[in-house]
Amino acid sequence: MDIGSEYYGPFPVLELEGTQFYINAFLHELIQVDNEQNRMDWYRDMLYLEEHVEVWYDPHTKNVLRGIITICLNR
Repeated sequence: MDIGSEYYGPFPVLELEGTQFYINAFLHELIQVDNEQNRMDWYRDMLYLEEHVEVWYDPHTKNVLRGIITICLNR
């Protein structure tokens, strides 16, 4: 069955820190609703861990956190 090279929706929406992203399973990307140039690739930008997926999200760039990650643990 030929599904073509494009899928035009409808797409579910995921909200991260107040920013909405389309979940495009066809392209394997999260695409910012109000800025389609801002995309996060499932395979390049996210970590697949046994039963879930994780992403280090930067609310300032509204994309994957790039650079050094520092964690402060208050105990």
